[in-house]
Amino acid sequence: MPKAFDRGQLRITHDPIQRIDTALPRTPSFDPASVVLTGLVEAIKDLTGIDLSSVEALIQSLGEVVADVVGFFAGLTDF
Repeated sequence: MPKAFDRGQLRITHDPIQRIDTALPRTPSFDPASVVLTGLVEAIKDLTGIDLSSVEALIQSLGEVVADVVGFFAGLTDF
């Protein structure tokens, strides 16, 4: 007995295109002011060594800058 083949096509029971969501996903809100402020704080820290991220960090970095300046001028007078 020969093998039997089903030559009929399968019926489509659903439309696969309906599963595709064409709407864009929600993106988080973008605040350019915070990006600029963060970049400015990092630039000041890189250029001067003064950390403006918090009050404690500001006081500590100002103390380090003052110690560096005093040490520099003290080193100039030592001959």
